Amino acid sequence: MQIAQIVIDIAAEVGCSAAQVALAWIRQQSPCHIPIIGARNLDHLKDNLGCLNVTLNQAQLTRLNTASEVDPGFALQFLRGLQNLFLRS
Repeated sequence: MQIAQIVIDIAAEVGCSAAQVALAWIRQQSPCHIPIIGARNLDHLKDNLGCLNVTLNQAQLTRLNTASEVDPGFALQFLRGLQNLFLRS
């Protein structure tokens, strides 16, 4: 997957783990986004908490956001059309 390679590349640039990049990316999306840490042992937990010391720059955020874009496809467009139809005043 392209997004996984970009996470790995950015981790190498920043000097941290891929998990820290992924968690920092989620944290920087908005104050309403809270990453869920999935640690299996104390070392994983410590590594994941290291994301608190990682700040991604705008170029890195853009690379991650672009690589993770999903085409909503016909179904979402259809549902949005229905939503607009029913929510008209």
